[in-house]
Amino acid sequence: MYFIATLTTLVYIICLIMLIRFAFSRTFLYWIFPLIISAALLVGQVESLIVSVGGTVPEQLRIQLPIGLFSDIARTRLAFPLLFSILFMCMIITFHHAVDARRPPVSRRKKMMMKNYAAVQYVQMMENNAIRTADLRHSMASHYRCTVPHGDRYPKSWENLYD
Repeated sequence: MYFIATLTTLVYIICLIMLIRFAFSRTFLYWIFPLIISAALLVGQVESLIVSVGGTVPEQLRIQLPIGLFSDIARTRLAFPLLFSILFMCMIITFHHAVDARRPPVSRRKKMMMKNYAAVQYVQMMENNAIRTADLRHSMASHYRCTVPHGDRYPKSWENLYD
């Protein structure tokens, strides 16, 4: 009896975690209503688990659901809640695959073209940097290199006096 109630609670927790993960995707609007249903089912099942373990639920933990259907289903002590939770999980998985099927497939050719284009742009940027650095070095070398004096600063007669 405890095993079925614990296993059912575990399945509802897994459903809730899956729905929270799906709620943070691009298709979050599809997952709001199932998230609320899953939370209500989990609350009812936790209440049922507390009843099966302790006998009664303390007033601090008692939660009145607006829809009594979920709490009635969760309170039955047969295998029905476990089967219902497994079917609910299968429904979530099926709905997830149906929502994913509506998304257009990713074109591998386009993806590889974009990847190659990014690689070409990177290589071109590196080559431009190398060419710019070489040009800068060449201009610095031509601007600051040592030159032989021409001797046209003073008249040749003055230079001959000192030679």
